[in-house]
Amino acid sequence: MHRVLAVVEQAAQSSPPRQHRWGRWCNSAFLHSAPPAPPPRLRSRLRPTLSPLWIAPRCLSTIASSALVLSLPASSNTWSSRSFSTTTSTINRSTPSFRAMASIAPNPGSVAAAASAARAPSPAPMNVLLYADEGTSPASVSQTLATLRALLGGRYDVVQVDARTLRNDPWEPSTALVVIPGGRDMPYLRKLGTEGQARIAAYVRAGGRYLGICAGAYFASQSIEFEVNDADLCVTGMRDMAFFAGMARGAVYPGFQYDSEAGARATTIHVVEKTRPKDLPAALNVYFNGGCFFDLETVPAANRAAVTVLASYQDSSPLAPSVNAALPAVVECAVGQGRAVLMGPHIEYAPTRMAGHPDTALVASLARDEPHRQRLLAWILGDRLALDVREPQMPPGVPSRHDLDLATCSPEAAAALHKPIIVASLDTARFVQALGATRRRAVGAATETTWTVEDDHDAFRIETAPSAAASAVAPYKAAQQGYAWPVAVLGPNLAQPRDDAALFDLSQFQACLQRERGKYRHMPFAMGDHVLWSRVITSTQTALDQNPAFLAGLPSGTIFVGAHQTLGRGRGRNSWISPPGCLQFSMVVRCSIRPNSKPGSPPYLPPASTVFVQYLMGLAVAAAAGPKLAGVRVKWPNDLYARDGAAKVGGILVTSSLLDNVFTLVVGCGLNVANAAPTTSLNALLPDGAPLLTLEQTLAEIAVEFDRKWNEFVGAGGFSEALRQEYYAAWLHSGQQVTLAEHGGLAARIVGLDEHGFLKTVAADDPRVVYVLQPDGNSFDMMRGLISKKVQ
Repeated sequence: MHRVLAVVEQAAQSSPPRQHRWGRWCNSAFLHSAPPAPPPRLRSRLRPTLSPLWIAPRCLSTIASSALVLSLPASSNTWSSRSFSTTTSTINRSTPSFRAMASIAPNPGSVAAAASAARAPSPAPMNVLLYADEGTSPASVSQTLATLRALLGGRYDVVQVDARTLRNDPWEPSTALVVIPGGRDMPYLRKLGTEGQARIAAYVRAGGRYLGICAGAYFASQSIEFEVNDADLCVTGMRDMAFFAGMARGAVYPGFQYDSEAGARATTIHVVEKTRPKDLPAALNVYFNGGCFFDLETVPAANRAAVTVLASYQDSSPLAPSVNAALPAVVECAVGQGRAVLMGPHIEYAPTRMAGHPDTALVASLARDEPHRQRLLAWILGDRLALDVREPQMPPGVPSRHDLDLATCSPEAAAALHKPIIVASLDTARFVQALGATRRRAVGAATETTWTVEDDHDAFRIETAPSAAASAVAPYKAAQQGYAWPVAVLGPNLAQPRDDAALFDLSQFQACLQRERGKYRHMPFAMGDHVLWSRVITSTQTALDQNPAFLAGLPSGTIFVGAHQTLGRGRGRNSWISPPGCLQFSMVVRCSIRPNSKPGSPPYLPPASTVFVQYLMGLAVAAAAGPKLAGVRVKWPNDLYARDGAAKVGGILVTSSLLDNVFTLVVGCGLNVANAAPTTSLNALLPDGAPLLTLEQTLAEIAVEFDRKWNEFVGAGGFSEALRQEYYAAWLHSGQQVTLAEHGGLAARIVGLDEHGFLKTVAADDPRVVYVLQPDGNSFDMMRGLISKKVQ
């Protein structure tokens, strides 16, 4: 998704401007989350520029500046810088919070800084990077993305990246696999350039993994010959990465045309017996369109032992030296400490995602071997590339990876995965009264207790009567009401269905919440009064912040819990993987940016302070886990790590919207409580013999701790010194050394946060010299590529 800054045009005013109903941005500047599209009625009033977020309406001006960012090759500890042009937003000094929230580039004269990893270890590799830029085939990208998510999505985050990301961002430490799909080799050369190819090659040689498909396989060979007899298509030459130390030649079969199915066919490949697992047949049909074979005769003798042929073409080819020659179709290459698998045919293509293909016989041929194709890819990714392809054990009613894969092909299949949202409230009448605000967006027939809300992203069928709510949760299919998503508000005497309670017991949560609240007297509590729960959901964060009418009807303190998220959201392009045992929730909190004494009004907070809400959630998690564990630590600004930072156990995402001087913040958190995959869990960190944590008890403790921090935050009018010191005690960065590369390697030390929530450092040789570090926008490691600004 392209990221833009949309500035709502509005004349400057001396008095506070009128807020539009939709004024959404990512309140936590550092998260760089991709925002939802604006409502259609506002699109004509939005002016795009080059920044990652949506900014609430204010009088803004933009100026061009030159900034410096850093890249750190995986094989080097030395930082280098690169100049680029960007657009910087200059904000009126009367609204300093917007400078922080917009995560803007620094003012002219800013320099780059890099943080050492001495006190903040890199997370275990969890990312699978799929290249998608100029030259990649949209069909191949789509097929590859769906296939990788189907096979790896339960344990890895499959992320699309462009050439700039691979050239500039610190992606290597967190990446388990780089995938370059089919398309055109020449644009890959041009966009990635020498630097991008060198970084991929260094990553693989240092122990990384690479998968090249069709054009991605040509690209990773030492040399290529493509359609040498066709002047319009001919491509030849040397390639830098050279994972296969020989020539890739193609197309193996005639008829290839770019952006066409004219040369497509179902070709039979033979899996080499000495490497083939027993449950995989010797031959199967796969999709082919323009692919290569790997000419072993061109590989130097010294390199041949590094090449293992995994499969060969069974059908004869004009390129074969003899009719019976078996041309290598898939090879595995040992590259330094890493591995690369190169595939000439498109084994990633699934016939279930080829609806509308003109050659129905081709699709039918592929369909017959579909289970074998899936097994072949699982073997390549698991056995040959050493990734974890085990199917996570899902509870009954939670879709398998196959179900999720099919859902990407069919709106009907996707709708079938929707499960009702069940609401449990400590004050049902109050919740129903608040939810009544959604009637303004209701459509179709409605009653006092039942209505349908057509929102910006979803439609919701609200059921508040006891009998209607009961029918909405069992059986599920009867509650679908066509396209609408049922929201069933359980009364105080209605029991949660047993199979749902096995995943998250709402009554047990309420009991835990009341018990935790009882530890603190005379304190107002709101977080967790109302809980929404769904067995399967795309993302609790998306369901709230992309449905403003539904969100507006939820009282402050409402928590939305998802048992399984199919598209859980993380910072930037990242997603949150949610296998069983993970706690993922989003919490609704509101505050006013103008004092208001009206009863029931949200508490007042200066706009600049809302950027610190993400830190409150980090403190709440650390405080909740602290007494039981050796400690959950915070990695600035929004990651949660086990103990000394060796393994990531969670993350935080905050988004916000502004309406009538009131911020509605959606505070999302994902926390691995009881599943050892993909990194570690809180339960794995418990002392021997300690009782295991439950999702219900953990959420109750977090809700109470957040309530306490929120009340202190509101009472102090912001992030007080006491909260700062508590935060510093929980984070990983106290005294961490950083190097300011653009100051000749000047050593600096992190001393805390500035008034906008950025990292504050002082020069090691002169603590009077202060630098503020802010992120460069990469989605991999916020502590790398930091941009610094000297402030005194």
